[in-house]
Amino acid sequence: MIYQETLQSGENPAEINVSGCVYANGIREEASGFPNHCHSFFEIEYLFEGSGIYQINSEKIETPNNCLLVKPPLCVHGSYGNGQSKNLVVQFGYNFLNKNAFTLKKNSLLFPTNKLEHNCILIVEKNSELERLLLEIVKIVPVFVTPLEDENRKIEYSPEYEWKLNSLTLSLLVYLLENKYLAIVEDACDFTDVLQLQNVLNRIVKNPEEKLSMKDAAKMAGMSYAYFSRTFKKTIGQSFVDFCNAIKIHRAEELLKSQKFSVTDIANSLGFGSVSYFNRIFKQYNGSTPTQYKNKIN
Repeated sequence: MIYQETLQSGENPAEINVSGCVYANGIREEASGFPNHCHSFFEIEYLFEGSGIYQINSEKIETPNNCLLVKPPLCVHGSYGNGQSKNLVVQFGYNFLNKNAFTLKKNSLLFPTNKLEHNCILIVEKNSELERLLLEIVKIVPVFVTPLEDENRKIEYSPEYEWKLNSLTLSLLVYLLENKYLAIVEDACDFTDVLQLQNVLNRIVKNPEEKLSMKDAAKMAGMSYAYFSRTFKKTIGQSFVDFCNAIKIHRAEELLKSQKFSVTDIANSLGFGSVSYFNRIFKQYNGSTPTQYKNKIN
């Protein structure tokens, strides 16, 4: 599990408005997907060749060719290898929205609506205005063949490139808003709070095995216990305990897939206290017990 603090090519979200690139998968070697991760910026992904299998907030979703995935900030997501495919990934932060709309109220966010399948997926119709916009972005962004080393994941920026990418991204967002696939939600969260929570989120996501009490988490964020509890739930959409459990279950799934550890070992390493409690929480998030999940992936 990864908490991304920078955009996909290592750009600082406070400096770069929009990051965009195409990933070509399964060409050099068998497609391996991308591990579960989350970040404080928005992400729009367009799968325009091949199909995919994604995990969005604990739900496993099979996606067909020519579909769009909309991921709001702090959404936990990842993908599985599924043959050759090409996907466009566009990322942008709150500053990009705020800079381009003076009337956007403070603490407002863009959220997917229930017009999207699973609240995140849209099938893109052939020869539609949406497809045209997305393919215009595909034309101008760099293409990276996976897997690749960090030093090869560099994007050359120029004013002309940034203006064009910014313009196309804004046009894409306007299309999604006008067609009610996205909605502006006022007073969704305070981005100052999001920044203060980043160290806590980074700690939870990167080290789910390490116990972190809410008292210590509040201190890490520089907040009182009560304010941290309210702010965390409002910002993340889950209580601190529920979020920690969700991240632990993601980690448990990764360990079960490796086939190297027993259910008891995983329960102990993630601090669940007992196998019965681990089974109950795992089933709550996954829909099956750890043993059933392990047998299924075999």
